[in-house]
Amino acid sequence: MPIIHLGYPKTGTTWLQDMFFKHVSNFQYVKKNVCNDIFVKPNAFSFDKQLAIEEISLLTQNKDIILSSELFAGTTNRGWLRGFWSKEIARRLHSVLPKAEIVIFIRRQEDLIASAYMQYIKNGGNFSINRYLESSAYNLFSFDHLNFYKLVQFYETLYGKESLQIFLFEDFKNDSINFMKDFSARLGFQVDFSSIDFTPINESLPIKLLALKKFGNLFYYRMYPYKHYFFPIRGWNNYQEKVFASFSKSKLFSGKAKSKDILGEKWISYIKDYYKESNKALFEEYKLEGLEKYNYSL
Repeated sequence: MPIIHLGYPKTGTTWLQDMFFKHVSNFQYVKKNVCNDIFVKPNAFSFDKQLAIEEISLLTQNKDIILSSELFAGTTNRGWLRGFWSKEIARRLHSVLPKAEIVIFIRRQEDLIASAYMQYIKNGGNFSINRYLESSAYNLFSFDHLNFYKLVQFYETLYGKESLQIFLFEDFKNDSINFMKDFSARLGFQVDFSSIDFTPINESLPIKLLALKKFGNLFYYRMYPYKHYFFPIRGWNNYQEKVFASFSKSKLFSGKAKSKDILGEKWISYIKDYYKESNKALFEEYKLEGLEKYNYSL
């Protein structure tokens, strides 16, 4: 049966795509850019179900397939488009692959939000955490995006509860090797684990570099208008990325930023309260004992 991995963003998705799925010998992994070309890029009036079916059939090579893209769940730092994006993608996936195993990774919301904000800074943004979290009018961030229960429930209406596989990023982070062995067993993957590099990808900036990176982002305009900038300096972005990559490895700037350092007590309290009911419903209906273990708000 096909596997559809939705993300969420900031739950180890890039590592799974770059380091793991390609080593699953009994499935054909479809790269993220191909998934996006087929399911994400066509606009609302040009998606062709039959063409998508034909494109997928050409990729199977007589194996079941793995589709993976965090854009299926909606990207955190591009706005969530009030859910229209992820709901439409779910319908497209179901129209082409009406029977599939749905794999969803979730993460404690305050940690995911802090990580998403750090990614926003790494990508060139420089709004304060307050403006970032209050930016729904800009389609930059939406709290409702991380109401995991709503997305899980919608996929259940399409595929049925028995087809849903929900995993916690915290389990992966705490013991990645044993987690991936259990993950593979649950999904029927055949994997040579000796060939896999478990080095993390997309690590966060050290806390001491955060303010410096935000200041440096004032001197180039990149990708989206959700930032302040003075004037662009030609080539500054490439130079800055090299400098900060070097700084991040230095002991002088050691100490990764923690959620409380990024968000502060006020926002952490707000976030816990915001997701309390939806997390509780997820905990009760899907028996996710790890939510309690990892101190999700319930």
